[in-house]
Amino acid sequence: MMFIKIFLCIYVVVYFIFLLIFYFKTKKPFKNFLIFSTFSLIILFIINLTSKFSGIYIPINYFTTGAAVFYGLPGIIALVILRAIFML
Repeated sequence: MMFIKIFLCIYVVVYFIFLLIFYFKTKKPFKNFLIFSTFSLIILFIINLTSKFSGIYIPINYFTTGAAVFYGLPGIIALVILRAIFML
């Protein structure tokens, strides 16, 4: 279990570094950040709206909203996988 936590921490840090590089290499980093953040929050709300059919419910709190905003679609996919594996 400790190995999974260490792997996830390393994954988050590496992905965050690549995300910062991507945002600052574009000509309009703030606009890209807003577009991807809005898109990922909409996906998070759609997942919660379809939770009765899919069985996967991701609670809306600071952690899940932050993961959706800062990490985008890969962050939401990670939340769904963690929810499915650990039933947190």
